[in-house]
Amino acid sequence: MRVWDVATGRPLTRWLKHTRGISSVAFSPDGRRLLTGSNDDTARVWDAVTGEPVSPPLRHRDTVNVAKFTPDGNAIVTASADNAWRIWRLLANVQSVEELETVAHLLAGSRIDSTGGMTPLVPEQMHRLMQKTGQRPTP
Repeated sequence: MRVWDVATGRPLTRWLKHTRGISSVAFSPDGRRLLTGSNDDTARVWDAVTGEPVSPPLRHRDTVNVAKFTPDGNAIVTASADNAWRIWRLLANVQSVEELETVAHLLAGSRIDSTGGMTPLVPEQMHRLMQKTGQRPTP
């Protein structure tokens, strides 16, 4: 699946992939996330701008027929052909892949470099990342 610009006919995201067909699609109330339910027995939450996943696969025992955001966008509800309904809480205040990466870098105190190794962050980098997330350093 992809998100397309209806005015230009061009794709806005990369392919949003499941291993089988998609049976349900919904945008979050703020339009920043996309939710898909699939015949591969999972639901997934994606960044609607980049197409990057922002959740692990949310697993059921059978096809996810319905996947919807709650009105506040803080949780999703899924229903499966196995007759199970589930409520999944989403991370609060983290809206995009970039924000998740920033939080991960702050927690690890390092970044993955171009060789795949870990490079420690210097204090100035940590401070910049904290400002980016709205966090304040503790004294």
